[in-house]
Formats: sequence, C-alpha cells, structure tokens
Amino acid sequence: MKIMNYPNDLKPMIYAEPNENGIGVKSMPGEILYDGEHRGVRFKIINNRGYNPCCYIQVPEAFRYNSKTCSESSEDYYNSIFNVHGGITWYGNFEKYHDGEVDTIGWDYAHVGDYTPGIFVTCDYKWSSEELYDECICAIDTLLDEAFHV
Repeated sequence: MKIMNYPNDLKPMIYAEPNENGIGVKSMPGEILYDGEHRGVRFKIINNRGYNPCCYIQVPEAFRYNSKTCSESSEDYYNSIFNVHGGITWYGNFEKYHDGEVDTIGWDYAHVGDYTPGIFVTCDYKWSSEELYDECICAIDTLLDEAFHV
C-alpha cells in the first residue's frame, strides 16, 4: 500500500556513511522521524543513529499480550498478527508499565538485503521515510481490520 499524502512533519531517513576502512560508521545521533497516530493507534519511526530505521506501534489495550491469559510466547503472539519486515523484533513498554502486558511492539530494517552501513557491506536497499510510514499504516490496519475485525 502506498500513501499519497504524507504528513508534513515526516523527516527523511538519512543513513550514516561507513568509515574510511568500511567498518563501522561515522557517528550521528538517533532521531525520531515521525511520532503520530493512525486510526487512534500511536506509532513512531526512528532513525537508529544512521545504521537502520526502526518502527514501533503502541498496541491498543484490548489487543495487548498478557502472559497471564495467553499460552503462547509474546513473540509468537505478535508475529501471528503482524507480517512486518523481518518480523517483530522488539516488544516491551514505552512510557508506561503493565503487570505482564506488552504495550509496544517494534521491528527493524537491519536484515539481509537492507543497507546497514559498516555491517552488511553487500546489501544496499535504503528504506525511505515514506516506505516506513506505509509499513506502519499497513501494520496498524492489519491489527484493526484483519486480526480483530474492528
């Protein structure tokens, strides 16, 4: 799915340049590229210091993994719902804490084929902020439409 109108405050994904020897990268700060909502679900797109982008979705309370009521692992639970690039690679709590609940899931773009400067020198696909935004919107729509028929 490609969004036609992107928010004005969506910052560009800028990748770090490899060091002269090709190992590691020239230092750059991490940055929030976007922090917003879609259909009432908050999400963030992060530039991980120029190495790779990461996306995070704050899962609505009704759909959160709860270790007290769910027999599968949180990784299996969320990967059964979301088909995101490389699978869900992070789940935890942003900004609040829950007893046994996960309120935020995330995934990264540092997999085979993805550009990760100074790490995978033969892989060169650089994700744009617009593509990352599209992926977040698609993941949220999947959560609300397909998985839970909201």
